[in-house]
Amino acid sequence: MSTGSNSSKPVAKAPTFSGGTPGTSWSLPKQPSRNCTVPTRCAGSIGWHWTDNLKTEIDFGGGTDSRVFRTQPVTIAGRSTYQTTQSRFKRQTLGFSQQYQFFHNVWFHPHVAAGVNVTWVRQRDEPEQIYFYDPATGTSRIEPRQAGTEQKSVTANPFVAIGYKAYLSDRAFFRNDLRLAFRGGIDETTLRIGLGFDF
Repeated sequence: MSTGSNSSKPVAKAPTFSGGTPGTSWSLPKQPSRNCTVPTRCAGSIGWHWTDNLKTEIDFGGGTDSRVFRTQPVTIAGRSTYQTTQSRFKRQTLGFSQQYQFFHNVWFHPHVAAGVNVTWVRQRDEPEQIYFYDPATGTSRIEPRQAGTEQKSVTANPFVAIGYKAYLSDRAFFRNDLRLAFRGGIDETTLRIGLGFDF
């Protein structure tokens, strides 16, 4: 970073080698539900600056489980009722992107990016007990809880992102970006914030 003699604001020099960025992100699925929790993920990234403006970045992340409660109709002993299933999702991600950073040797750099995000998901479904009224006995009954099931999947989705990097000193910076991942339309929206350091 360089400071001119006629200005009180520092001017950050664009990095030419690499930078690391730990941070936090929040993701929303394609169709969020009122009965779901939004996970918080910790993430990190490292990048290589081929020029002052062109950067290749690898990022990785993991975090808290997200939960979704789903209700579906079922029939027991000829009576219609409902069953609730709690689904837990554990996600880990690995992303590869190419980024273009605007401007040169300034403290604020907006950027755009495009890349591919690989996501590992473990889903655990836990059906709840079913409570229903039995007219034959005139009492309420409880259907035993069914065994839970688990499934795993791996997907690779393209994404685009827009954001900025603001320098706090010669090498330290704050960054923020918004990422849109696609799979037959916008599949996920992720907001990321973090701090970084240029080596």
